Amino acid sequence: SASLRKGRRMKRPFVAPRLVGARFDDHTIPLELLKDLAALEEFVVAVAKWKFVQQHGRVRTPKGFTDHLSINLSSVGEGSAVPNIVIEYNDPTAGLFAAANEGYFFQAAQSIGNAIDAAEQGFSITEHIPATLLGYFDRFGRGLRDGEVLEFRPGTDRPARLSKVTRRRLLLASQNQVLTDEVTVRGLVPEIDQAKMSFELLLPDSKKITAKMDAIHLDTILEATRGFREGLKISVSGVGRFDRMEKLHSLDLIEDAVIIESKEALI
Repeated sequence: SASLRKGRRMKRPFVAPRLVGARFDDHTIPLELLKDLAALEEFVVAVAKWKFVQQHGRVRTPKGFTDHLSINLSSVGEGSAVPNIVIEYNDPTAGLFAAANEGYFFQAAQSIGNAIDAAEQGFSITEHIPATLLGYFDRFGRGLRDGEVLEFRPGTDRPARLSKVTRRRLLLASQNQVLTDEVTVRGLVPEIDQAKMSFELLLPDSKKITAKMDAIHLDTILEATRGFREGLKISVSGVGRFDRMEKLHSLDLIEDAVIIESKEALI
């Protein structure tokens, strides 16, 4: 029958990391951190494909390798906040094809945990994940703030704690020349390029960086530009692009822009 051909939808627990920090005390996860969990799915898929290629001596994974599989947030458990993430798949082959590939996803999660643990313990990170794939930590973990931790394997001897510090170690072990992080900076706006939807931000140390913006922040940036000579300052939050020496070079994406000093306050 058609329903047999379609197969059953199977669901298995996959990973249940624990988020530790004041923002998670009510067993809730801020929506902005869902971006990190979405990046984790892409990361797992990439590592699973690498595992398959390694174990089969192939150049690439077969077509349809991830067709029946998806990684989903099932619920949020207590104990700070614990996102219960499940792996789901259609089972059109009575457990043959999908289940075989499913193993590579569990291996991938294990390797990601091992890489985080290696960064925490000061061991070799690339023993677990190649430098080419460590770049996924650019997005997975970016939403963590100072003092916050994601325990990839909570309740174990080696919980594999991802924090701002361990994420930086992981990124330095990657091939990324540009590292990103969420940042808030203050400065003046000497000029704006409305065609490119970008502006120059003059920082307190007299360094200039370029920042990209979208239409919702245009009025605020224009106001800051008009008040440049009077010293009208602006506070900008977003994703900053840093070099490996931790120098900020530009702002990739602005999430917030606020005037922090009115002209009247300077009189």
